[in-house]
Amino acid sequence: MLDKLPELILSLTPADGSSVGNGALLKQLRKHIPSLAEEDYTAVRDAMIGQGLLGKGRGRGGSIHKVAETPAPKYQEMEAADAEDFELTQPVAIPHGKTPAKGRANRVNSASREARLKCSATATTKSV
Repeated sequence: MLDKLPELILSLTPADGSSVGNGALLKQLRKHIPSLAEEDYTAVRDAMIGQGLLGKGRGRGGSIHKVAETPAPKYQEMEAADAEDFELTQPVAIPHGKTPAKGRANRVNSASREARLKCSATATTKSV
């Protein structure tokens, strides 16, 4: 009966890739194979994980999930027409010690800083 255990595990694991807890799955498996030892389940489960049929999840007691049968492509090749419009550029270098302006907030801060400097310069000349 243990030779059918991998098929049974796959049939009881959600097809959509969501996970199922090891304890809950073991309980379901024991409805079909009452004499199933936890060590046997663990050995078959680990072998299936090693083969890439199942993925290991988290949770108290651990969990497993089905791995997608066809892996998603890591990249898509460009069409010839897309390649014609594609151009690589180099980043613009910023001189050492300079930071680019960050929009309106930076201009407002600069203006208020200049106003404070003018006020303090005026106050200094009047007190002399």
